[in-house]
Amino acid sequence: GTIVGANNDYAPAATATNCTGKANPGPDVVYVFTPTQTATHQFTLNTTGFDGSFYLVTGSCPTAGAPITTCVGGKDAVTGTTGTESFSAALTAGQQYFLVVDSVSATSTGNFTVVVNSPATIPENCSNPQVVGLGTTLGDTTGRTSDYTMADTTCTGFSQASGPDLVYSFTAPATARYKFTTTQTF
Repeated sequence: GTIVGANNDYAPAATATNCTGKANPGPDVVYVFTPTQTATHQFTLNTTGFDGSFYLVTGSCPTAGAPITTCVGGKDAVTGTTGTESFSAALTAGQQYFLVVDSVSATSTGNFTVVVNSPATIPENCSNPQVVGLGTTLGDTTGRTSDYTMADTTCTGFSQASGPDLVYSFTAPATARYKFTTTQTF
């Protein structure tokens, strides 16, 4: 797709959780997505020529000009004219979601591709890890295989042998200390 010639119709509200954390005042386009299964899906945006962001909205299609407050996922971590943004979101089968591809400024436009991976195609091992940036990423090990074991307890203090696992790849945007936190839900 492209946002060349598009208008600035949508922007996340400052209070929108699970969105991009930024106002995104540039041109944007919107797509509808209806998943066929209740599960975590992965969304990836690749931009060429502009600093992009994108976010997934639940409920009805956002009203042009009104702040978006119903984000279920989004990402705006990469800066520059070309980049890849990725996030995962737990979705409900049969429910409509609206995916907004946005830009950080009125003069930042270009072409993009969006890839949506269903749970069966979300990468799960080191040969093709899920790329993540700063911010929150949702994951789901339901139905995954046990690709890795950890017999050495010096890493986490525990040995892990048979549980399902997922692999993520993170490239630090700057030399600094980073904190990684996992929250489990059952």
